[in-house]
Amino acid sequence: MKNPLQQELDIFLENISLTNSMFYQTSTHLKNQKQSLLERFQKHEPEESIMGTALAIGDLTGPSDNGYKLFYHTGKYDTVKVKDIAESVEALISKEGMRSVATCYEILESFLFDITASYLYHNPDEYCKADKIAHQHCTSLEDYKEGVRRKYRGKNNADIIKLIKQLSEKFNESEQPRRYNISQWYQVISHVRHGVVHSSFKINKKRAEFTAYQKELFEHYFTFEEDTQHYKLKMSREESKTQIILVAEYGFHIFKCLCIEKGYNWQVLSGMKDR
Repeated sequence: MKNPLQQELDIFLENISLTNSMFYQTSTHLKNQKQSLLERFQKHEPEESIMGTALAIGDLTGPSDNGYKLFYHTGKYDTVKVKDIAESVEALISKEGMRSVATCYEILESFLFDITASYLYHNPDEYCKADKIAHQHCTSLEDYKEGVRRKYRGKNNADIIKLIKQLSEKFNESEQPRRYNISQWYQVISHVRHGVVHSSFKINKKRAEFTAYQKELFEHYFTFEEDTQHYKLKMSREESKTQIILVAEYGFHIFKCLCIEKGYNWQVLSGMKDR
């Protein structure tokens, strides 16, 4: 019997793989460009500017020049000097990596809802565990996906994770305290994603309120600078790659746990059945 959950896993892994590929291509091109620029400007003065941008905007409700938008300089600009080439490129790679991690987190977020909805759609006897999320009005998989999102969307996806724990005893067991607690890692990366997307690569200490163990995970996986109020993320290329893989592994783990619950074949990755 074909595994009814595999399509959701395939979509999830395809999207993670695409994001991973785009980050690899971008970071490789940037590294090559850095070397090219260093060679090109090696004999120039350190303070010489090699590129720059200035921000000019229009007034949406202001006058035009016979239908053409008028632009006004904001006084905001940025330049890159010869002495800053290496640092500037590495900063671009770092930020692109962090954005890729945030993208993968959001891919995982969609996967959590989609695979849970698919599980419920193919196993209507699980309604009681899901607090009857799927009402009689839900007749298609898309109906289930809408219903799950409507009912279980919440801060750091805590509600949907709680539901998956109810549906799968194995997943619940894996989330229990241990030396490497994946649920605690998930809480940490949730704050990293928020910092990247909403706070200019900074995590508000008061908002995060890391436990001692969460802080240990954070220090292990992420490079950052710290002041009294924030952790300023400075992730390396390798750190971002590690987090992208961990996101993919977490998604596969959820797939595996739900499959085991119903006896579906979860060994769908190449080479798994040989081990």
